[in-house]
Amino acid sequence: MPSNNLISIFDILETIRLINAKSILDIGVGFGKWGLLIREYFDLRPDEKKGYDKWSIKLDGIEANEKYLTPVHGYVYDQVFVGEAIDILSNNNLYYDLILGIDVIEHFTKPEGLKFLNLCRNRARTVFINTPNIYYKLQREYFNPYMLHKSGWDADDFTKLGARYVWHCDLYVLAVFTEDTINLPLTKNIQEYHFEKTDLIKIKELINMYYQTSQFQECLDACEKYSRFFPDDRDLSRMAALCRERLGRFG
Repeated sequence: MPSNNLISIFDILETIRLINAKSILDIGVGFGKWGLLIREYFDLRPDEKKGYDKWSIKLDGIEANEKYLTPVHGYVYDQVFVGEAIDILSNNNLYYDLILGIDVIEHFTKPEGLKFLNLCRNRARTVFINTPNIYYKLQREYFNPYMLHKSGWDADDFTKLGARYVWHCDLYVLAVFTEDTINLPLTKNIQEYHFEKTDLIKIKELINMYYQTSQFQECLDACEKYSRFFPDDRDLSRMAALCRERLGRFG
C-alpha cells in the first residue's frame, strides 16, 4: 500500500524542518504524502494573482510502481523518476541536500539495502531513514511485489554503519547520516542499543522470514547477532544450525 503508519510523522517532519534542505529526493513517493507535507509546511507562500507562489525547494521523487502516480505528483514534485531506486541512483548524476528513505530500506534484501544506503550517501549531503524497528511482518503485498518486506534493521545496524543520529519512535527506528550538526530534539541519541525480551518476537519473525525466503546467510547472520543478546534462546540456536546446514557449514 502506498502509505505508512502515522506514528513517526511528527519526528519525520521536525527532522526535515531542522535539516532545512533546499533540494530533496523522496524515494518511494507512493501516494505523495511526504511531498505534499514538505510543500505545505516548508514551501507554501501566497501569491496575490496565482494563489501560490513558485516552489523554492527542488523536490524530486523515485517510484517503482508507476500505477501509484497521479496528477497530484505532477504538481507537488518537480520530477518523479519511475523505476527501481538502486538503478536510478546508479545511472543518473544526481545530488541533493537531503535524500528521504521513509519506509523503503526494508523492501530490499540486506545486501541490496546496504548498497542502496551507500548510493544514497554518495548522492546527498544528508540521508534520513525511517524503517520498522527490527522487523514488521507485512500481511499483504497489496498487488505490488515491491511492498514485500525482505530485511530487518535496528538501531545497532545504523549506529555501526555510521549514522550520526539514531533514535526510536514507537514501532520505528530513525537514522540520519550527515556530517552536519543538527539540533534534533532527542532525549537520548542511541550509541549502543541493548535488546529487550520484548524484541524477541520481532527478531524471530525476521529470522523466519529470512529462512522461508532462502536468505540463509542473512538468517545465519541475524541468529548469530541476536544470540549475543539472548544466549539461552534455543530457537535462535536451532535456526542457526539449520542455516549452517543449508549453507554447507558446520560448527
